[in-house]
Amino acid sequence: MSNIEVIKLAEYQRPTIKESSQDKWVLNGVKNSFYQEIIDGYNNSPTNAAIISSYSLMTYGLGLSQQQNLISKSDLRKVCADLNLFGEASVEIQYKGKKAIKIYHVPKNKVVPSKQIDGEIKSWWYCEDWSQPRKYQPIEFDAFGFGNKTKNEIHVIRDYAFGQFYFANPQYLAALPYIQLENELSNYFVNHVKNGFSAGHVINMNMQEPDDEMKGKIVADIKRKLTGSSNAGEVIVSFNSSKDYNTTVERIEVSDAHSQYNWLCEFARDQICVAHKVISGAILGIAKGTGFSSNAEEIETAFNETMINIITPKQELICDELERITEMQNLAFIPLRQSMSDEAQGTGEVATPTANVADVASEDLIKKEASYNGAQIASSLDIMQAVKDGVLTVDQAITFLIQMLQFDPAVAKALFAGNSADAIAMSKE
Repeated sequence: MSNIEVIKLAEYQRPTIKESSQDKWVLNGVKNSFYQEIIDGYNNSPTNAAIISSYSLMTYGLGLSQQQNLISKSDLRKVCADLNLFGEASVEIQYKGKKAIKIYHVPKNKVVPSKQIDGEIKSWWYCEDWSQPRKYQPIEFDAFGFGNKTKNEIHVIRDYAFGQFYFANPQYLAALPYIQLENELSNYFVNHVKNGFSAGHVINMNMQEPDDEMKGKIVADIKRKLTGSSNAGEVIVSFNSSKDYNTTVERIEVSDAHSQYNWLCEFARDQICVAHKVISGAILGIAKGTGFSSNAEEIETAFNETMINIITPKQELICDELERITEMQNLAFIPLRQSMSDEAQGTGEVATPTANVADVASEDLIKKEASYNGAQIASSLDIMQAVKDGVLTVDQAITFLIQMLQFDPAVAKALFAGNSADAIAMSKE
């Protein structure tokens, strides 16, 4: 009679965020490991990476409407990326004469809070690698608002997080198990093909049946070497009490494996999209059958709703925090494309011509004159300068003006016609 033991693939354990109070700082998990888990989830899940990258791009848009040198475009992009990935972002503030003169991005996974005092986090700690704080000595910075503005401070940009004090959760926290599942499925598929599409094997051990301790050692050794998603399928070890039974290795086949794989892939992807509040996968390149009459209609509606419900709140959060630091007012991001009319944006007014991009407007183009807001004008000037600097070609610039800034094609082409008479008067709001 055979004694059969089934070795199961490793089960996923939902990560927990532990508010450790070791030393002078508080880490986000053991050795600050939760941040690395989030990073791994980005690197290993195609769906998660596509959504976060798209949201980061949409959050930054075309940058801030007000041209200012306090924070570079590169640092601002990184702030947008961290906010979408971690649910929080950190910046270092440089002062001169007790006035902020420069803002730098600091990777949030390298910044942790000090222990709270009277319900306040009064300083932050930076370490290059929190898994090795002895090798990389942590550096303490005053938190913004708690220093004397004579040395650099750190400020963390984040929204209110339910049940959290020291750390914010990523918006898609509930999707972490499914992000891990998608990663494991990808790994499983590759190795399933390499293993000849087998669902697993039965290994019959032709030997005198060992005691329980020896069985445990044999099973543990086989499990260590053969199981996991990199070894597609389950391994069954059978201990046979008689030599009459030859040692055999038999393959287990699953007839409907493709259906199971398809269902699991779609299930994981759908749950990730739900956690990210994806309105339509069409704007992320994930196409599915919908009730829209056309793909263009779906993309337009999805883009507008995504901007209103998901992206704009993040942009406002960043702008509010930058305004607190810099004491500037009315900071705003320029959207990737202007798809709504002035009426839809709530102005309710018809703009009148107030500014010329070039010296003179030709008579035929004046007839095609359209109203453009300040953000569009500022962005168009940046694009024109990029052409002068050789960064963009004329064709690329015209494409940007039409597709991103919603310029009339005739107006966009006229700006690069080479004749100052072929320019258009563009109106501010």
